[in-house]
Amino acid sequence: MRLFLDASVSPALAKALGGHGFDVVAQREVLPLNSSDLQVMETAFADGRVVLARDYDMAELALRGFANSAGVVIIAFDEADVSAEGARIASELKRLGESIYRAVHVIEVKRVRSRPFDLG
Repeated sequence: MRLFLDASVSPALAKALGGHGFDVVAQREVLPLNSSDLQVMETAFADGRVVLARDYDMAELALRGFANSAGVVIIAFDEADVSAEGARIASELKRLGESIYRAVHVIEVKRVRSRPFDLG
């Protein structure tokens, strides 16, 4: 699975997800940190990557059709241990499988909420 981590996701979490076998590109590697959410979404979409963020604005852009997106995952919990956080996110991403595409998913403490969107 190809992921694009926005600036709200730490480099340590990026490394942890890479260690779980995900193809990870972080915003800080390819775009300025002050890039707009729209620039982040378009860059990720152009490369066929699902956006991972802690910022609900990314979900809003996709759901309202303001930005093209392969998919969006919002991390809505904090884990003190980055390794445990990476393992939890990796597990949820693998569980979602192909349903990750064309949808917004919010990974919360005790559940994952999902909502599909139309690419128009």
